[in-house]
Amino acid sequence: DLATPLTAIAGLGESLVDGVNQDREDYEQTGRVIVRETLRLRRLVKDLHIMAKVEAGAMQPQRKPLRLAALVDEALAVLIPEFERANVEPRNNIPYSMPVISADPDLLARVFTNLCDNALRHTPSGGSVTIEARQAGNMLEVAVTDTGKGIPTAALPRVFDRFFKADNSRQSSTGGSGLGLAIVRAIIEAHGGTIRAENTPQGGARFIFSLPIPSYSPEQMAGMNTIPI
Repeated sequence: DLATPLTAIAGLGESLVDGVNQDREDYEQTGRVIVRETLRLRRLVKDLHIMAKVEAGAMQPQRKPLRLAALVDEALAVLIPEFERANVEPRNNIPYSMPVISADPDLLARVFTNLCDNALRHTPSGGSVTIEARQAGNMLEVAVTDTGKGIPTAALPRVFDRFFKADNSRQSSTGGSGLGLAIVRAIIEAHGGTIRAENTPQGGARFIFSLPIPSYSPEQMAGMNTIPI
């Protein structure tokens, strides 16, 4: 998984240096691929860093009051180029009226990044990835649903296992490390929540996780900074 983007970056870099039969459009296309592979490599390194913390029992969420809809807006904004490249529509259907939660914004953003990255690898062109939320008692339930082929029934109990790949041939060609969903589960559990995977009646996959809703006084709510749309 580390070798694939490194090989691509090195090969494309050599082609730029050689400059053989390349016009401006070729240079720009090569540059875009190098940037994409570099970002892919950076995500993998971050995943390895988080997993190392999990292994060492050193994951300590730095909790802050968050409005989930705003956090999802920010996470999707970063991923827009990948959604456009895959011709998949991202949908943030979380209303701003949802209760404020207490969570680590960086770690929770990683949850949405990994879940969306996983969905993009399994959603065909013209599909969509939808993020929704609802209140269930003192918990907030968040669902990330794609319009792909879904998860093989035999693989459902193992999708959150480290290095498990439900489709090795497909993952190897699209950069899946087998760590993304394991990291998602570790982050959610570190926040006192749970996560599960299921298939939708339409055939896509859905990941549902819960986060506790803290009790805030009116004074605390009044002093909170919210992220604009």
